[in-house]
Amino acid sequence: AALTGAAYSQTLTATGTTPMTWTVTSGALPSGLTLGSSTGTISGTPTTTGVFTPTVTATNAGGSNSKQLSLTVNAPATPPSIVTTSPLPAALTGAAYSQTLTATGTTPMTWTVTSGALPSGLTLGSSTGTISGTPTTTGVFAPTVTATNAGGSNSKQLSLTVNAPATPPSIATTSPLPAALTGTAYSDRKSTRLNSSHLGI
Repeated sequence: AALTGAAYSQTLTATGTTPMTWTVTSGALPSGLTLGSSTGTISGTPTTTGVFTPTVTATNAGGSNSKQLSLTVNAPATPPSIVTTSPLPAALTGAAYSQTLTATGTTPMTWTVTSGALPSGLTLGSSTGTISGTPTTTGVFAPTVTATNAGGSNSKQLSLTVNAPATPPSIATTSPLPAALTGTAYSDRKSTRLNSSHLGI
């Protein structure tokens, strides 16, 4: 296959007595490409995408032979650009975590951690861009991830905080509570007497 805007060269071959002359006898090559009559080389810089099916003919003193070829011209791959915002949603130790990173650009795309590290227990899927697993360590982590495709690569440093799960409440107040009297304001009477003694009352 060829890419628009990129130089292309492919030499056709044939058995038989040389010299040999090459021509396009039906169909057409992509715009920007030509067939060398003496070399049999298709070369140039294509300008249009598509699938082209020219018929080429090789001729020598003994006769000629034709063959239909297929040539695909693609647009060049668009380099990736990571669009996931940072910081990532926080994770909890001991709890399953999953967050998919996203990037613009031509697929397929490969994801890697190129510096720093993910929290222990989490991994980055190379083909999916998903950070998943169950973290085991608390802290703030700043891995740099890189997305790569046929057009190039793009890196971004992310921030991911792993917290310990919240501790459930446990009521420590003893029971029974101090007794109260109807019609009387209720407070901690022992605390009130202590304050009064400190004031010399």
